[in-house]
Amino acid sequence: MSFLIDFLNILSKKQLQKLIIIQFLIIIMSIFELISIASIAPFMAIVSDTSLINESPLIHKIYNYFNFKNDNDFMIFLSLIVFSLFIVSVIVSLFTTWRLLRYSQKVGAEISISLFSHYLNQDWLFHSKNSSNEFSRKIFEEVKRLTGGIIQPLLHLNNKLILTSFMVVALLFYNFNVAIITLIIFGIFYLSIFLLLRKKLYINSVEISNLNKNRYNLIGEAFGGIKELIINNNFFLFLNQFSSSNTRFAYTSSNNQAMAQLPKFIAELVAIGSVLFLIIYLLILNNSGLNKLLPTLAVFGIAGFKILPAFQQIFASIATIKGNISAFNSIKQELSTAKKQNSQASKILKVTFDDFIKIDNLSYQYDSKKSFALKKINLVINKYSKTGIVGKTGSGKSTLIDILTGLVHPSEGLISVDMQKIKSENAKGWRENIAYIPQNIFLFDTTVLENITFSNNFNEIDMNRFKKAIEVANINEFINTLNDDFNSKIGQRGVQLSGGQRQRIGIARALYQDKPLLIFDEATSSLDSETEKNIINSILDTYKDKTVINITHRVENLIHFDKIIVLDDSQIINSGTFEELSKDVKFKNLLAY
Repeated sequence: MSFLIDFLNILSKKQLQKLIIIQFLIIIMSIFELISIASIAPFMAIVSDTSLINESPLIHKIYNYFNFKNDNDFMIFLSLIVFSLFIVSVIVSLFTTWRLLRYSQKVGAEISISLFSHYLNQDWLFHSKNSSNEFSRKIFEEVKRLTGGIIQPLLHLNNKLILTSFMVVALLFYNFNVAIITLIIFGIFYLSIFLLLRKKLYINSVEISNLNKNRYNLIGEAFGGIKELIINNNFFLFLNQFSSSNTRFAYTSSNNQAMAQLPKFIAELVAIGSVLFLIIYLLILNNSGLNKLLPTLAVFGIAGFKILPAFQQIFASIATIKGNISAFNSIKQELSTAKKQNSQASKILKVTFDDFIKIDNLSYQYDSKKSFALKKINLVINKYSKTGIVGKTGSGKSTLIDILTGLVHPSEGLISVDMQKIKSENAKGWRENIAYIPQNIFLFDTTVLENITFSNNFNEIDMNRFKKAIEVANINEFINTLNDDFNSKIGQRGVQLSGGQRQRIGIARALYQDKPLLIFDEATSSLDSETEKNIINSILDTYKDKTVINITHRVENLIHFDKIIVLDDSQIINSGTFEELSKDVKFKNLLAY
């Protein structure tokens, strides 16, 4: 029951409304199933004793109304009515099943989207502490298990419970003794098997989740380092581990599926025994004649034809849910959080950048480290200024950029823009002002144009801005060598490009965004010194209305910057123009670094 409450709590208002509609369809389907089966009793009674045509006032009235010439014509008419009722029942059942399956798949798709959105909206620290392989596993595998192993079985379970409830109640009214005995036999049978298997089903469910996690991690790690694995020819470790996990996964999954189907075969024997018992009970013990025996056997036979698979479906659904419950548990918290975030979603708080960025007495310490990554940083960056940040590896440059972009927030002190303090609440609004170029450029497996503009709608693309960006980024010559110009595909993660080409696409992408603040985070490290110098100077000349912050090891290319910040041991040790700093010993060391 607690699981059901948790599951309903993660559904949106719209999903719950559609679930209620599904319930009504299931009830309507069950009513039509019941009517079609109930029509068998009078039909078989008349087949076994045609004198009922004259004895029953209702049947006799129908017989005379349609002016049947003989009993055979009337029997054909009744058989067509019964068959028509079954046809309508089948059509309603098919429609309900289609809606049920479509609903479960749609909910599964929406849960995947919700999870994806939830992860994308987390801050940088969250992503730095967690594996993207784990996110992928949950979005795809766990949601797939949730859809096929919980949502669909839950809806089928609900469907069959309503259907069997209608039928059992009707059979109790029709013949209470036979119905109650049959119900007890099958109820005890299925309940006993479930109690025996439920612990094993849950243990297997947890193991399947762990094996899935291991498989995704192995795949992510192997393809992430594929170049080294190919060169060193040492991929066998990954292959052996993946083979072991995959084999175990297949074995455990098949065990759960087999246990869900186990009662089906034994139930057939129980059903045959029940029919024989029913014949003995009605024919011998209850002294029923053949004319009374036939309608009852027909009703219970056809009802059994419907109820027995329903019992099996109920058991299989419960077993399947039990076998996949760990998939729901693994993403339950994220889905609950995502639902709250969606309900509390508000507009991005806008942050204007008209005058300056101010860092005041700022310090930052990572959770896992005792020492500070930044200590007592004080800095003012005016709008339209060009600022370089230099320092050896580990001096705190990247951490400072993370704080400037609002990815992380200071442990002490503050960062403000035009007197607006940057906090988690308005960090997204602040980032609307920033075009960021990292050292490792993220590229799509699509065209050069789409990678630079982040758009696949040609009508939305500003081609003048695009051409200006690729010219300043010094990539137009490379684009001209491609078979389809800027419509050429560049391969997954840009594997068909050199490091310098990838970085120039990243620079063109940032320039195309036309944001007031450009931040280069070692974004030209793969370029030769001359190309980097040309691009930087071109940006300074062409985009005078931009504020530029450039982290680089090549200090000599900062000669035209307004200010250079020198970081060492997590602190600002000096600042000034290139000429002013050229006399500083540590800055001279950086020139040779």
